[in-house]
Amino acid sequence: MAEPLGDTVVSAGGTLLGRFKILRRVGAGGMGEVFEARDLSLGTTVALKTLRRELAGDPGALERLRREVVLARRVTHPNVCRIFEFFESPEVAFLTMEFLEGETLACRLRRSGPLSPEAALPILRDVAAGLEAIHVAGIVHRDVKAGNVILADGGASGARRAVVTDFGIALGGPAERLTGVGGVVGTPDAMAPEQRSGKDVSSRTDVFALALLAGEMLGATDEPGRLPPRWRTALERSLDSDPGRRHPSPEGLVAALEAPRRVPRRGLLLFLAASLLAAVGLGTLVPRLTRTRAADSRSLAVLPFVELGGAASDAWFSEGLTEDILTELGRLPGLQLVSRTSSRAYRNTTKPLRQVADELGVGTVLQGTVRRADGRARISAQLVDARNDRELWAETFDRDARSVLDLQTEVARKVADALKLRLGSAAVERLGTGGTRNADAYEAYLRGLYATDLWEQDRKNLEVAIDAFSRATELDPAYAQAWAQLGYAYARRLFYGGAEPGAQQLDFQHAREALGRAESLAPNLALVHVVRAELLWSQEAGWDADGALASLRSARALDPVAGQTEASNILVHLGLTEQAIREATLAVERDPSSHEAKTELLKGYALAVRYPELLARRPWLSPAPRVEQFLYLALLGTPEGRQELRRANPDPRLAILLDALDGRTEDARRELRAYTVTPEDRRRRYYHHLTFDLAMAHAVLGERDEAVALLRQSAEKGYPNLVAFRDEPRLVNLKGHPGYEALLTELEKKRARWAAEFP
Repeated sequence: MAEPLGDTVVSAGGTLLGRFKILRRVGAGGMGEVFEARDLSLGTTVALKTLRRELAGDPGALERLRREVVLARRVTHPNVCRIFEFFESPEVAFLTMEFLEGETLACRLRRSGPLSPEAALPILRDVAAGLEAIHVAGIVHRDVKAGNVILADGGASGARRAVVTDFGIALGGPAERLTGVGGVVGTPDAMAPEQRSGKDVSSRTDVFALALLAGEMLGATDEPGRLPPRWRTALERSLDSDPGRRHPSPEGLVAALEAPRRVPRRGLLLFLAASLLAAVGLGTLVPRLTRTRAADSRSLAVLPFVELGGAASDAWFSEGLTEDILTELGRLPGLQLVSRTSSRAYRNTTKPLRQVADELGVGTVLQGTVRRADGRARISAQLVDARNDRELWAETFDRDARSVLDLQTEVARKVADALKLRLGSAAVERLGTGGTRNADAYEAYLRGLYATDLWEQDRKNLEVAIDAFSRATELDPAYAQAWAQLGYAYARRLFYGGAEPGAQQLDFQHAREALGRAESLAPNLALVHVVRAELLWSQEAGWDADGALASLRSARALDPVAGQTEASNILVHLGLTEQAIREATLAVERDPSSHEAKTELLKGYALAVRYPELLARRPWLSPAPRVEQFLYLALLGTPEGRQELRRANPDPRLAILLDALDGRTEDARRELRAYTVTPEDRRRRYYHHLTFDLAMAHAVLGERDEAVALLRQSAEKGYPNLVAFRDEPRLVNLKGHPGYEALLTELEKKRARWAAEFP
């Protein structure tokens, strides 16, 4: 045997256990070395991770190596290095893992220097996806750094992927802790404060490390100015000393780096030498990204205006007025607004204003009261800098109850003045766009806004909203905002209101006509284009993907954050899953309490076949999870999940799939032959998901021709989702089928064109 290499007893050219032929050393770490080896038994190439010579007899080191295998085997993901087995002999202990041809990210940065944001983002996406899978398995990695990210060559595909490796100090739960609460393990310059001080860690500990890694990739440790403003804002949040204030997930952080959005800015990013390490005896000063706590004064929350006196039935006035003021403020460039859904939770709150602002992540708060009596309306508004409780502006408007038509525009202008926002002529012109001079029409409009705000709680409110907006447009046919809201109310009833089949086409026509009227009166209303995109991506419009994407682009030209949830729904059906998840993630971050935004993100993960991420967010599904929430796609993958679905009394098509997956082949075939797709089924908006489920059942049963025919039908009826068709594990039997491969090729071409239209 040749002489040993490095600090282990492993030698190039030698063989371990008569099975693993050592080819070369490829790396070294704190505990041992890594070798490329040939598994002579299986005829495959693997990587061997060994212990250093001085640790070979250390029970703690052996246990850590053994645990690395146990933890890593919980995770199966293309962006996480697979670990196969642990071996122990009198001479050496080692584990075998996936051999990745390539280089570490640390080597890449040393070799070529900092990356551009465009080059860094794909790597960060991969690392975040790997960390998400690790967290879903209940593991905290605790050592996220450039040296533990491998940029693996893509082989014949040519595409590189970033892979997270090294579970040496990962924590899989309190029972598996190798160090006590006061112990400190990890790489000092990649540690979050709670890890450095030996406190309990969580998945947000890895988010902190990922933020540090992102800054390092751009060279910001030495040159803070290299960070774009968007990156600065996102990294500041995830480097907060309080884990609860960080982005909730790695993918949430990466989404924040990817696209501009109206989010709270929490101060200027500073790069400091962190002397905290000395406090735990780790010596050297390490460059550290830190943040200030001050929120930007141009981030604003509008709290619900409080109705003073009057009956509860009059709440429509104060609530509608609050919504209208918020809409008008949304026209101001440079103002970062918290959505109505989030601020609604603070109606009649007794919390100190500074606490409210901190929880909402804003620097300023607009609040007010409304009192109506004897035909008069007194509206008091106050703008407060919540960072220091300083009043920036306050005014009381005492008017005839029917003369509040311009109040929202007046408030918006005075807020802009108080915050010293620079408004160009175009912005000034947008204020008040599409409004009315008719007091009765405005009152009807406020009633409609109030009902719209409540439609998810009770869909009967859609009828109230339609009646109110219709009344407003009758009283003032030139009321563009009312026409736009009327079109949206019809669209919501079409898609969510359970209209009868004959009424569906009528609602579609009414919605399209209302939007046309609104656009002819006020072309710069972004809402018009968002709703039109939804209408075009419908059965009634023949699933017009190109038209829907064009409408979304028109909306974004008017408002960069318009229609994020609507866009996510359309994009994920088109197979643009990364874009869809990005849109939904940003919507959740802007409005963490929005059920609609969370639902779209869950749907995004489901239809992107990213089931671990979907299951990780299962607690969002409240009340108890239902198979209609797309959760069933993830639960199908395990016997326990299928048992849960059976207990939920699934519909017949899902029962067929469950029988097929559980090996009840004859039962499944008999049920499948007896299953009838009704005319009512074909009229459903999501009929394409029904056919997709049936296609999965046929595929599992080996009936490939039938499965491919149903997949093509799904694609033609509103679900040309290449990602789901290609990656869904229940369709694996179709690989190599000529019709299936041809369909994938067709969808890939369409997806590439759509991706270019909506990057």
